[in-house]
Amino acid sequence: MQRLETRGGYKWRVSLDAFKAHMADILEFLKISKNKAYTAKILFLGGHKSDYITSQYQSEISLLFLNFNIDFIDDSGHWVHANQPKTVLENFQAFFK
Repeated sequence: MQRLETRGGYKWRVSLDAFKAHMADILEFLKISKNKAYTAKILFLGGHKSDYITSQYQSEISLLFLNFNIDFIDDSGHWVHANQPKTVLENFQAFFK
């Protein structure tokens, strides 16, 4: 991703050259086996109004992350940090205790 300065702010632009150069690495990620999975504790936060973390994906998540928890934030879409910043912070604080 590149950050481009524009009048009045910034915008993000995807680097297609980087995707092209690393496509094999990106696709290799999908082949991770359970013995290479991430074993440390991890937290996923999702919004109740978002379809990004569905039950059908949880089995795939469990192959890549052996010790995970998913918390869904009420009154939030995909951008939970923007929709419910206080609740996100509370979830992080509880997770890192």
